[in-house]
Amino acid sequence: MKKSYIIISVISLLVIVFAIISISLINDTKKDKRNEENPNNIKEQEPKEGDTNMEETISIKVIINNKEMSATLINTQTTQEFLEKLPMTITMNELNDNEKYYYFNSELSSNPESINRIYAGDIMLYQNNCLVLFYKNFTTSYKYTKIGHLDNPSELKGLITDDDLEVTFLK
Repeated sequence: MKKSYIIISVISLLVIVFAIISISLINDTKKDKRNEENPNNIKEQEPKEGDTNMEETISIKVIINNKEMSATLINTQTTQEFLEKLPMTITMNELNDNEKYYYFNSELSSNPESINRIYAGDIMLYQNNCLVLFYKNFTTSYKYTKIGHLDNPSELKGLITDDDLEVTFLK
């Protein structure tokens, strides 16, 4: 009797574990499908207190190696503080063969969230003072504050090298 009770308990536990794993896999698949539909994973955010009559997105120009590109920024407090720094030309350093980064001397408001999937052309803030421009797609467990993305990230091909990169951001 004890032996059959133990076997039933173990089988019940295994069924519960497999159910939890299945639900987790289904949720991950749904997230991946959402990312395919919205490859830059940009979601509209509510304006913060004090932000009035602002459009949902903001267009700026980004110049890399004399190539002018357009970028669309989401309208958040972080983005507004970033825009106050424009125009600016900065030297972005290489990291991990997938991103260029630049540390500001001052902090910006941040609202870091788990991104899960980075796409080439994403512009984000790491912590509260590190601007990041990604030039490859990859998965990540790091948290970032979304700022926006280059409208045509395929234009990055041929512009990005292993060296530091001079980038100009213009309103």
